[in-house]
Amino acid sequence: MGNLKTETVNGVKWTAIKTLSNKVVQFLIGIVLARLLSPSDYGVVGMATIFFALAGILIDSGFCTALIRKKETTIEDTSTIFFFNLIVSIVCCIILCIFSNNIAVFLNAPILTDIVKVSALSLVIGSLGSVQWALCTKKVESVIFDLTDNLGQKKTKEAIDVLHNLIASKEPIQKILITLYNHLKKLYFVKIAIANNKDIATSLNLKQNQMFLVNKYKMQTQKFSEQELRKIIQQLEDLDYQYKIGLIDLNIGLDAIICAI
Repeated sequence: MGNLKTETVNGVKWTAIKTLSNKVVQFLIGIVLARLLSPSDYGVVGMATIFFALAGILIDSGFCTALIRKKETTIEDTSTIFFFNLIVSIVCCIILCIFSNNIAVFLNAPILTDIVKVSALSLVIGSLGSVQWALCTKKVESVIFDLTDNLGQKKTKEAIDVLHNLIASKEPIQKILITLYNHLKKLYFVKIAIANNKDIATSLNLKQNQMFLVNKYKMQTQKFSEQELRKIIQQLEDLDYQYKIGLIDLNIGLDAIICAI
């Protein structure tokens, strides 16, 4: 758990750097836009975002998602994906800078030439934290498996300890709630699939490199009844709603749900 805490904290740091950097760049761009553009020009600038959306798809290429879903990852995997994302982001940045004038002419907005060049830098900044984010997410999902195991075995203290260790490692409580909710929904789908003799992999839309999850989900599902899963999922939905309208603290709410199981 100590290693997990360290890795999770590191992942959160990189994610924070990535998010903060992007926000700073977006804030600076917003200031520039406010000074240089009239309200009617904002729509034109919005049209240019399609080029950045396409670049973002090229940069990730689904590798970070694959990294999360892969059963075992090596340093070669993470290094390859990191440098791939970085190199492709630099290439996309250069291409956008080279063709910024063409984009401005195409959209009939000369001012976009400089804006596209500045905005292209955010692609490189964003790529720096993508692998760390994926590794952090992968570790959290692994811990959620442990938390769910303890819930199924009615080991309340152990489940609470796992939850508090995640919180202590600075993992956002909202992310913990969403990850736990999504995991339990998958268990519910597995329960339904088994009851109706349906293929589990198809029910969960698992890809080929995720087939190892089938047995893990089946084993965990055996620890819950269908009614228990429905009840917990509903409790998590109610908790999320009550939190959003300011009626309850998520930490207290999750503790209460776990203790009641």
